[in-house]
Amino acid sequence: MLPQHYTSSHHRAPLSAMTDNEFESLVARLEAYARAEPANYRWRVIGLALLGDVYLWGVLLLLLAVVGVSIWFIAALKAIAVKLLIVFVPLIWVLAKALWVVLSPPEGVRVTRRDAPELFAMIDGIRSQIGAPEFHEVLIDGDFNAGVVQVPRLGAFGWFKNYLLIGLPLLKALTPEQFRAVLAHEYGHLAGGHAKLSNWIYRQRLRWTRLLSSLEASGSDGGVLFMGFLKRYAPYLNAYSFPLARANEYEADAVSAKITSASAAAQALTAVKVGSSYLAETFWPGVYRNASHTAAPEKTPYMHLSTQLHADQGSMPATRWLESALKDKTSVADTHPSLSDRLKAINAEPQLALPEEGLAADQLLGPSLDAVTQKLDAQWTQNVADAWRTRFQEASANRETLAALEARVASGETLELDDAFQRALLLDNAADKLPESIAAFRELHAQHPEENRVAIGLGTRLLFQEDESGIPMLEAVIARDPSSAVACGQAIYDFYRRHDRNDEAEALAKRVNALAEGNREADEERAAVRPEDTFIAHGLSDTALAELKQQLANISEVGDVYFVQKQCTHQPERKNYVVGFTIKNKWLGDKKTKINAAMVAMRTHVTYPGETMIIAFDANNEYYLKRMKAVAGAQVI
Repeated sequence: MLPQHYTSSHHRAPLSAMTDNEFESLVARLEAYARAEPANYRWRVIGLALLGDVYLWGVLLLLLAVVGVSIWFIAALKAIAVKLLIVFVPLIWVLAKALWVVLSPPEGVRVTRRDAPELFAMIDGIRSQIGAPEFHEVLIDGDFNAGVVQVPRLGAFGWFKNYLLIGLPLLKALTPEQFRAVLAHEYGHLAGGHAKLSNWIYRQRLRWTRLLSSLEASGSDGGVLFMGFLKRYAPYLNAYSFPLARANEYEADAVSAKITSASAAAQALTAVKVGSSYLAETFWPGVYRNASHTAAPEKTPYMHLSTQLHADQGSMPATRWLESALKDKTSVADTHPSLSDRLKAINAEPQLALPEEGLAADQLLGPSLDAVTQKLDAQWTQNVADAWRTRFQEASANRETLAALEARVASGETLELDDAFQRALLLDNAADKLPESIAAFRELHAQHPEENRVAIGLGTRLLFQEDESGIPMLEAVIARDPSSAVACGQAIYDFYRRHDRNDEAEALAKRVNALAEGNREADEERAAVRPEDTFIAHGLSDTALAELKQQLANISEVGDVYFVQKQCTHQPERKNYVVGFTIKNKWLGDKKTKINAAMVAMRTHVTYPGETMIIAFDANNEYYLKRMKAVAGAQVI
């Protein structure tokens, strides 16, 4: 439920057979077409969305006809008719649920005219200027955002209820006039009918997502009627609707600048970018850092946000955040244009003018401000209570572990790698001693230069300290272990962005995404043993094989054991092994219980030389036993 929001809203379809490059190319062509022929483009989007309904209703009517005929002739067709009913009646139910997409109303603290007269006076003033429909409810939540949400009371038949959703942190980061520009932007969506059309398009996409998920979960034979269509149609609907959503943002910005001023609109856009960076990088990390030291939150975040924001203004890197935001480019990752493009469209320059203490837009809530803040803080406290308590308990245990390790070091003991690595981590994570942690990691890295976890621990902390020497360390890890590309790449990417090295950041992102896709394919290939897999000799050294045999021999439940290597296409350097076993005395007692006991023992009492999958031959896997017997040296027990 995110049809229109002032800040970010991603618009990629969750089900898409289209590659990123194909999506970007199609969106670029459609944006050019939308600019050249806006009316025709809009009708094509509507027509494409309706095409899905035509197909779905057509198939539904066809299935109803088949069921009706089957019932009519059930006496004559007998088993065939019954089978048709078993297949098609559940499918009709799945389709019916897909046709009826109901959106839940948004959550938040409701405020009324009596609660916040100044806020509603501002809302009424903008509405009268624009001539837009009314908001039936105004809700305040804890997000740094504002948005229009339209919820159909009658599901597929409409009758919309309009919600205005306002984030309390947003009110605290804007002046009243800047918030008025935000409000005008949201009313621009409502007056232009954007929310209603976007909401309808959103429901269409949700419908197809729900249908595909239901079909996959049910395993229905009738899914063949939709899979081919869905995998082609859904990404095209998503791409076709993308330029419409982006054009709506430009139109709403124009309304905002007209109702207030280009300067107020620019200040609001600028403050939103800087404020979101402040919350993500400074405020919330500071709040959650306290979980390591207190069993429950001692400060409520929303009540203290204004005070903390003003205390941090002098030290926050607002210029860096703003410059970084201005360098962002409009892309298909977000329906909202980039900050620089939005400012250019309203012919304005970026202006950062954060409110003075006590003069922020949250004062528009009037006498209800304290009550709303307390409710949001109470909800937040309840939501984080379990995770906060768990984090405190973990941190307390970590401090005890660190104290024991430090005592061993103080006594002159040389720690083994695992204990030394844990100590280096805990010096940072449990004791907040980052310099000492880096020193410990440096010593370990000098002793174990090829140990990936040590290089990651040191490299990420160096980059956090703005030390560029962490980059080659993490790049070396990526080269050795592509599966670490995302974790290492994120740290390097963040460093590049903080230092305005955006070209390097984008090049890295493309490379890491490609590696991540390779990791996904490799993981998927290794997720199961399949009949089409090729097995080859395990290739273990005599020492490694002898150690494995010794561990397996200690498991009394198993009989014969075979160990092979699965030949993998993706990332073949990642060895993938398969171990198969039989159980002893399979004809005595409960066979299933014996298999389960042996499987548990094989998983918990044996250390394998790499990624290993375990199969029980006696659990209807005799086919794999024949395949493994054909591999030389496969039988190890």
